[in-house]
Amino acid sequence: DGPLGARVGLHGVGEPAGFHERAGERFAIERVVVDADSGRQRRESIVHAAAGEQLHQAVWLALGLAVLGSALLIFPQPFIALSRSTPEVAGKLRDYLLALALALPAGLLFAAFRGFNNAVSRPKAVMVLQLSGLALKAPLAALLVYGAGPLPALGVAGCGLSTAITMWCVVLVAWQVLRRDPFYAPFAIFGQGLRPPNWPALAAQLKLG
Repeated sequence: DGPLGARVGLHGVGEPAGFHERAGERFAIERVVVDADSGRQRRESIVHAAAGEQLHQAVWLALGLAVLGSALLIFPQPFIALSRSTPEVAGKLRDYLLALALALPAGLLFAAFRGFNNAVSRPKAVMVLQLSGLALKAPLAALLVYGAGPLPALGVAGCGLSTAITMWCVVLVAWQVLRRDPFYAPFAIFGQGLRPPNWPALAAQLKLG
């Protein structure tokens, strides 16, 4: 009873100490995991903020390119002169290009939306909007090109006008998607207006094409 009791007693004394030591290790591991998860969340927050910032810069890039491109479409006389078109064809071409000048800003803004969604693994949103735009443009183009009832036939200008209307409708829906879909909330796209141009970021986007 003496030696055995002593051994049992020593084991009984050592067991709680070992238990607490292992429990301490478990809690320490939990703390490390929590810290790592917190660090991961901070990194994700930084990545989300950076992605949102890049979208703002893409909007600036789209607007800048739209100004240049629309100016060329609104004043196409040098290019029409090079084509040596007849006055009738030249007039139709000017009307068509003018309509495209209205569509170009929306097209470039949607390109920014498409690039952003592809970057954040959200291509389905782009596909749905593109298919919806196609479903709208086909009947609208037929209506404007050939006319119906009191609506006159606009010919080739109607084709360009249908493109402009469709693109602006798609862009407005895309804007609402960014505002209302909870998926985009971590990117902090809204709430501070359009952020100022970041010239290095703009140059990087231009370089990437």
